[in-house]
Amino acid sequence: MASDERLAYCGFCGAKLKASANFCPACGTPVRRLASVQQSVASSRVTSIPAEPTQVEPTEMEPTRAEPARPISAPEVSPVEAMSLFDQRQQNYLIDRSWWDTKFGDIVDEKGNLIGHLYEDVHPEYSVVELREADNQTIAALVHRDISAIPDKVEIQDGKEEFLAQVRHKILAVGQSQAWIEDKQGNKILRAKGDFKNFSFDIHDESGNLAAEVRDILSTDIICSLEQKHVIIVRGDSDRRLVVSFAIAIDEATHKH
Repeated sequence: MASDERLAYCGFCGAKLKASANFCPACGTPVRRLASVQQSVASSRVTSIPAEPTQVEPTEMEPTRAEPARPISAPEVSPVEAMSLFDQRQQNYLIDRSWWDTKFGDIVDEKGNLIGHLYEDVHPEYSVVELREADNQTIAALVHRDISAIPDKVEIQDGKEEFLAQVRHKILAVGQSQAWIEDKQGNKILRAKGDFKNFSFDIHDESGNLAAEVRDILSTDIICSLEQKHVIIVRGDSDRRLVVSFAIAIDEATHKH
């Protein structure tokens, strides 16, 4: 048989087989079994068929869009805060004289902007003039007048009622007076000389430098009526709190007398 002729060697032990052998002379394995086993092995072999190359459709990639460069923004600048009542940049303080009758009044600058308020609180033995900020809440300075003392004792205090200076006064001649403020040690800080009754005088420091001009003026308001106003024009780098409080103290004392 053709199938037997092809079995030249035993598939188990490798011994040579005769063409007419039914069994392997070496191991005894039947030749027909060998043929069936080898046939099954041959049929089980898988011939690898090369797979056709898969054609990958090219994917259209969207071009990467570069983020536009973001400009570096400057830091936010807060709006300029309104100047406080005694800010060193303030130069002009205008006060309506009618505040003596109403016990309160506004303080404005040369442009009419509100920068503060005045309030007077009168008690049997003393009176207090409060100089408040524009918010009408913050007390920036006080002019405290002790009526029970002889002569009257007038002090300038800060918003917490701490002593800043004491006001002294002396009449030089008719229509001419002199006043000054001094610290706790009695050192003179500022001097004022002129017509206190008509609110017309100058304030100088101890070096003789002009610290402020204090005048009584007629001012036109927004409805074009004339109003009598006090104006305090502060010069140089003078301490606004002391200068303005000093002028108010002089006016307060003169008005009471």
